[in-house]
Amino acid sequence: MNINRLISRFVMKKADHEENEALKQWKDESEENLQALRQLTQLNSMSDELHGYRETDAKAAWARLEPRLDKDKKTGTVRYLRYAAAAAAVLLVTFMAYRFINNVTSQEVEKGVYLATEVQKVTLKDGTLVTLDKGSRLSEDGTRRITLEGRAYFDVVHDTERPFFVKLAHGSVTVLGTEFNISTSTDYTEVFVTEGRVRYSYDNNNMILNKGDFIEVRKGALKTLKPAYAPEAWTSTTLKFENQNLMSVMQQVASYYDYRLETSEGLPGDNCRINTTFTNEKLEDVLQEIQVLTSLVYEIKGKTIIVRSFKC
Repeated sequence: MNINRLISRFVMKKADHEENEALKQWKDESEENLQALRQLTQLNSMSDELHGYRETDAKAAWARLEPRLDKDKKTGTVRYLRYAAAAAAVLLVTFMAYRFINNVTSQEVEKGVYLATEVQKVTLKDGTLVTLDKGSRLSEDGTRRITLEGRAYFDVVHDTERPFFVKLAHGSVTVLGTEFNISTSTDYTEVFVTEGRVRYSYDNNNMILNKGDFIEVRKGALKTLKPAYAPEAWTSTTLKFENQNLMSVMQQVASYYDYRLETSEGLPGDNCRINTTFTNEKLEDVLQEIQVLTSLVYEIKGKTIIVRSFKC
C-alpha cells in the first residue's frame, strides 16, 4: 500500500476501513513513523496562508486518528515503508495543498519563486543566503536579479562581474556582496545595511548606504534614519529585553512582527524597565504580557500598533 496515498486519503477523510487499518499498523511499527505522521501538524501552522483550507486542520486530524483507527480492526498484513518515505509524503501533501490554494504553477516554481509560510532560509542559485519572513514572496531569474514582496534578510555572495539587484515596491537595491535587511510593501519600504554598503535608487535619488544606515520610504517621502534597535532582529526566534524602557521595547516588538508603532499625544514619561524574553510567541501574547507589566493600553489598526497609555 502506498503510504503517500494512505496519508493523503486520511487527511481528506476518504480512507476506508482497510486503509485505516493499514495506516494504524504502519504508525505502530516504530516511533519514527509515529513522529512522521505527527508532522501533519505543520499544515496547521500554514492555515492563515491557506485561505480556507482549515477543513484539513492537522491537529484536528491527528486527534481523530487514534479513535478512528482503533475502532475498526481487521487482521491483515501491510508492507511497511521507511520513515523517509513518510516524511516525503507529508512534505508532498503540505506543498501540493499550498501550491493549489495559491495557484502557484510549476513554471513559476521552476523560475525560482519562494513563498514563505513561516520564517525560513532560502539559498538562491548564486549561493546567496536569504532569510524570508512569513507571508513574503521572493522570485529570482538566475542572473542575480530579485523581486521581493514582504521582508527578507540577505547575505549576498560577492561577485564583482554580476551585481546583485533587488526590485522593491519603492525603488531598488544594488550590491556586489554584503548583508542587509529589507521590508517592502505598497505602503512603505525600509532598507537597513548590517555589513558593507549598497546603492539605493528611488525616483531620481541614488544613495550609497553604509553599515548602520537605515532608509525609509513612506507616502512618497524618503528619510535616512539611525535606528535605536536592530531591524533584522526578526530573523531570530527570540526577543530578549534587559532593563529596557517601554517605548524601546514596543519599537522592537512592532519591528519584529512587521508592524508600525504610533503613540498618542500626552503620554507620561517612560520610566518603565522591562526584563523579559519571548520565544516564538504570538504578537497578542507578547502584548498581553507587556500589558500586565506596564498597564499598557493599546490598539491595533491594520498593521499599526497604537500606544494609548501606560503606567509603571
